[in-house]
Amino acid sequence: METENPRFPHKCKILRQQIDENGVPITDENGKPLPPIEILSSNCGYRNKNARETIVIEADYMIALPKHSTDIHSGDTIEITDYTRTYSGRVKLSLVGNLGANIWYDEFKA
Repeated sequence: METENPRFPHKCKILRQQIDENGVPITDENGKPLPPIEILSSNCGYRNKNARETIVIEADYMIALPKHSTDIHSGDTIEITDYTRTYSGRVKLSLVGNLGANIWYDEFKA
């Protein structure tokens, strides 16, 4: 049974495109890129993106999530489901500290 945590009321997933050692997307027999793989699924919560005084990150949003050991890369896709919608963006920076993790990202614009 999952415990409700008011600090992390939303859900997020981190997805990574499957690429070869040269950075080229891996394709199926029809030449279509393989779907991204899910590397992390977690609870999360919005945070003030300017809360860290030591660094300035140019990003649309920042979320916090519980501490994890997943290696999240700049350029990975993030999917967030909050109270009203599900949307996607591109990870700009991911940092894990003693008390949790933060991800800065830009939302994909339609």
